[in-house]
Amino acid sequence: MKLAGSYAFTAPQEQVWAMLRNPVTFAEAVPDCQNLRWVHDNRFAGTLHIHAGLFQSKVTGTLTLTTTDKPYEVALQAVGHSAEGNLSGSGHIWLTAEAAQTMLHYDGEISVTGKFADAGTPYLQTVARSIVRQNLTELERHLQQGMSQEEAGETAVTLPAIPHKRTLLTALSTAVLLGLGGLLLLRKLYQRWLQHLARQVAALLQD
Repeated sequence: MKLAGSYAFTAPQEQVWAMLRNPVTFAEAVPDCQNLRWVHDNRFAGTLHIHAGLFQSKVTGTLTLTTTDKPYEVALQAVGHSAEGNLSGSGHIWLTAEAAQTMLHYDGEISVTGKFADAGTPYLQTVARSIVRQNLTELERHLQQGMSQEEAGETAVTLPAIPHKRTLLTALSTAVLLGLGGLLLLRKLYQRWLQHLARQVAALLQD
């Protein structure tokens, strides 16, 4: 399944890049992504908790970063697992400067197995794009808030930055894959609940 798109940040390229390297910012934008950590020199692991009414699910995954020879670009390979199936993906994320804006571009392929595949490609693409858009919009909000504080002369809080070649872009891609798996799981369980309810109603009508 192909997944590609772009998002415009109203800020200089250097500021966008610095923000994406900040793990605290990402944690605030995606609060249900927990235990995001390094497990190797270029590998991350994380857990995404999905909440829907009384139902809760947990999806785990890892992502490996591959550096490129281009500035503001990173190549990624990700894997996610849950009880309902597996997900894997690879792609690139990069930044370009356009006038007063910075464009974040993403381009990749995602494969799913098990019950995830029952949802169909159009639905998967819609869910994935929605997750990406929601997270990038929240990151934009954090960026604009920080810029407003600087213009007002407020003291900026110094936050820990990820070392060189370990950017927050990797964590963002992990959240996309993990979130996709969790949402598909919820959809499948909801369909099963509707089928069970329909059988109960049919049995009552027969009585």
